[in-house]
Amino acid sequence: MFSQSKVVARLKESVLPVALEELLFARAEKQSIAVRIAGVFYDDGFACNVGISLHDAWGHQYLFMVSGSDCSQAGLADLVFGLMTALDKLTRGSGEAKLLSRRELECLRWSAAGKSSDEIAIILSLSSHTVTAYLKTAMKKLDVKTRV
Repeated sequence: MFSQSKVVARLKESVLPVALEELLFARAEKQSIAVRIAGVFYDDGFACNVGISLHDAWGHQYLFMVSGSDCSQAGLADLVFGLMTALDKLTRGSGEAKLLSRRELECLRWSAAGKSSDEIAIILSLSSHTVTAYLKTAMKKLDVKTRV
């Protein structure tokens, strides 16, 4: 039902939050789907619908739909900031920031095979300093003290 809403259609055209003072599920109501949710989304208290599209630190997109009785611009900035703060807290511990890059994995694999930084540098056509940097960042991401 969200994919058919006017809020989502407008969010596809803009990065700004969208606020509409109309029923969010008007199409569902016309098709008698709303019988299951009658009294929840159709009360007077849910006449204003706000859609906000946000991205987390890793580029994943999230769509927030908030319904209420006030569509004024006054509280919209606070709402957006509050949702951004909540999204940051929810996604901060997801572990995605610790994904190893392709080069870090290559350096670790060669290191596990017993190769020195100089040997890995020759194999991967990198400088030994670059190999050492890749290994150090991989060790930080893996929260280990040595490459062994």
